[in-house]
Amino acid sequence: MSGSETRTGEGPPLVDPPQLGTNLVGTIRSLLIAGMMACVVVSLVGVVQRVAPYWPGQYLALLAFVVCLEGIATERLLKGYSLGSGTRLQVRVVEWVLILVVLRLVLSLLGGWASLAGDVSRWMADPGAIFDVAYLTTALILLIVWQTSISLANDLLLLETSAYVEPAPPTTSDRFWIWITRPKDRTDTQAAMRHLSTVFSGGGVLLLIFTGLAHMDLQLLVRLEHPSTSGIVLTALVYFLLGLALLSQAQFSSLHYQ
Repeated sequence: MSGSETRTGEGPPLVDPPQLGTNLVGTIRSLLIAGMMACVVVSLVGVVQRVAPYWPGQYLALLAFVVCLEGIATERLLKGYSLGSGTRLQVRVVEWVLILVVLRLVLSLLGGWASLAGDVSRWMADPGAIFDVAYLTTALILLIVWQTSISLANDLLLLETSAYVEPAPPTTSDRFWIWITRPKDRTDTQAAMRHLSTVFSGGGVLLLIFTGLAHMDLQLLVRLEHPSTSGIVLTALVYFLLGLALLSQAQFSSLHYQ
């Protein structure tokens, strides 16, 4: 069976893996998206730690990278199966319950096994203590980058599958959902490209603002001296290199469709 054929029957994916981006190109794109999100998180951590120095955000960029990869992989997998909205929601709820449990354990383990044991005892006595400010802040940041990465991956998936055309299957067929949600015309791919560009530009602006705030030294500004910009340049350079590579891949898919 070739990579452009659909599968029939119940259970197996409706679209072969190459169409869902699980090939090498899809993996590279997922890594690019996760890397971009991690760069933005690095800059945000610097700002938060200036306000709350004891916030355990030193490993948040790595967590964001892993969570984004997991979210994209799950999304692509779900799109390959004929699942109802209720089932998809159940999968996502279970996914986030696991993420939140792992996140809670990781934050406690940052202080060592003794810290985890003490936290567990405290949670058993007061379950509400699980949801402290540091935990909720970290979870919210991960949720935002997770959703953003999935949105970008869906844009790329639309561009990948824009050439997917077949006659309308019967409405009772498992393939009908894939067919009805396919890109209808070039407007769909143009909207996807615009969204990719907007998120890339917006993320770059936020990264520069966050990094600038994290490295801003008011005493140096008063003395009209220039603070060090090495951290700003490195983080921004990595982000924009990854973003430009991602846009290049997206543009290639768009031109291939045209």
